[in-house]
Amino acid sequence: GIIAAHPDYQVVLMVTLDANGRIGNPVIKKGTGDASFDRSAILALQKTGSLPPPPAKWRDSAAAGVYITLTAGDLQ
Repeated sequence: GIIAAHPDYQVVLMVTLDANGRIGNPVIKKGTGDASFDRSAILALQKTGSLPPPPAKWRDSAAAGVYITLTAGDLQ
């Protein structure tokens, strides 16, 4: 429903990544204004659990937080 009705929705999340790529504590940095969509973006990221480990030279930055933009199409 939401995704089909609003294919242009984008939410920007900040997450921390540990050295193994595990995702920690997603925080909405720029929401859509639709709380249901924003929650679904957080849940999708939490369900993913991890990303590829960051390269050694970027581990400190990744541990401090990285920004991820999810669009409605990403959540299908």
